[in-house]
Amino acid sequence: MKRIQIIILGLLITTIGFSQNKVKVRIFPSKIATRTLMVIPFGEKYIYEDYTYFKNVYWLNSKDTLKLINDSILVGESVSLNTKLYTIEYDFCDSKINNIRNSSLSHLILNGK
Repeated sequence: MKRIQIIILGLLITTIGFSQNKVKVRIFPSKIATRTLMVIPFGEKYIYEDYTYFKNVYWLNSKDTLKLINDSILVGESVSLNTKLYTIEYDFCDSKINNIRNSSLSHLILNGK
């Protein structure tokens, strides 16, 4: 009985912890190549990913690990940004986020990079 209670408590804590993490997205539409910027929470830090959508494929341009400096200012080695400019928020496991990341990774793997 105690084991079942621990499992239920663990599942409850896990869902509460992951439901608070929102991926912030900013999209720059263009006629040729649309640019998508993502800020993904990862514990105390954040992961910044810059994608370009061209010819039905997402390309990963740059990636950086950011630290929270102020209430909304994130700073990394090559990037500093204000998260107030990121108006769209998605859940971490949203299909749009997964589609972008999986498309980029599959393209890298198929090209042998």
